[in-house]
Amino acid sequence: MIVSIILLSGFVVVVVLQHFKMKLSYAMLITSCYIGALLGLKPRDFLISIRNVITTVSILKILGIIVLIMSMAVILRESGSLDKLILSATSLIKYPRVLLILIPAVIGMLPMPGGAMFSAPIVEKASSKYGVTREKQMIVNYWFRHIMEFSWPLYVSLIMESALLGVKLNRIISYQVIFTVVALILGIIFILIPVKIDKPSTEMDTSVMKSSKALYLFLKSLWPIIAVITLTLVFKTDLFWTLLAIDIFAILYYKRPISDMLEGFKLDTILLIISVFFFKNILESSGALNRVPLELETLHLPPYFILFLIPFLGGLLMGVTQASVGMSFPILMPIITSYHSLLPTAAFVLVSGVVGVLFSPAHFCLNLTKDYFNVSLSRVYGYLWKPLGLVLLFSFGMMMIS
Repeated sequence: MIVSIILLSGFVVVVVLQHFKMKLSYAMLITSCYIGALLGLKPRDFLISIRNVITTVSILKILGIIVLIMSMAVILRESGSLDKLILSATSLIKYPRVLLILIPAVIGMLPMPGGAMFSAPIVEKASSKYGVTREKQMIVNYWFRHIMEFSWPLYVSLIMESALLGVKLNRIISYQVIFTVVALILGIIFILIPVKIDKPSTEMDTSVMKSSKALYLFLKSLWPIIAVITLTLVFKTDLFWTLLAIDIFAILYYKRPISDMLEGFKLDTILLIISVFFFKNILESSGALNRVPLELETLHLPPYFILFLIPFLGGLLMGVTQASVGMSFPILMPIITSYHSLLPTAAFVLVSGVVGVLFSPAHFCLNLTKDYFNVSLSRVYGYLWKPLGLVLLFSFGMMMIS
């Protein structure tokens, strides 16, 4: 259990450093060095890990995608497009809480690294007029952005699950859509209903706007996001080049200065992303991810506990659902195929991984939006543990009765 204890202590180090207001990027770098040193890595190994991070094309591409998402948010804000979007949306949808669900949930249909940053400025703008605190804005955006992760067919984790199980994707989605529904209901109960909604703080008479005009204004204001979703999902274009092209076109369309686009290039954000990948590289180069399952096997734990713990730790440590699925499903396949029914057991493994990811300081959506809304990690966890625990418990119950 030595490696497992070291990794869990590393998670504690991140939380403690965050409690003392250290930037997450620095906390992740310190924790990476702490874990690497305890696992026997030498200074040369750390340098190799840094080199791997800053020279790997796929990592640089993800960095570019996140920067371009943040640039698009700036362009939409500075052009006044967000104001028009909220004006039209509040005319079409009379219930503020429904609006706060739909914005992140719809954007959540487009899987992308750091995707919660896509919806963050829209949720911020839509909820500020109702007196919603930034803390509540953050958790509403974060939760409803991820409810699609259990059943939306474009998520890589579900495609991997289908391939590893040898089960058609539509069967998996048909079974797992119930978890999206449960997550939606729990989010409404534990996150949305407690949000205090004041009367609009600004005078906006949206009642005089015709529905057809409001719909036109809504779609016109949302065109950059619609374009990204259409091009990447329908025409299968590369997300990085799609975002770059749309950002440039938006600059020209809205007649904005190039500084709007450059505002997305923030050193803190870039360092944060690099620190997350450095952390993952340290875990891989130390062999920690391979050693944890072996340690757990020697404890002779109940099968259902192993089905939870391995994907949960994978998600917690790596912050990416497909990484958790890729690590845990091959290891757990003998248990999955022999323990209860196949789909409920596989779903429990996936849900355990998603729960770990949503708690993970290495998860881009968490660390980027936490900083965007200026909310502490401990406060976020305070909101998450009940609904996430109940989603997990529901999944466990479905497995046990199958």
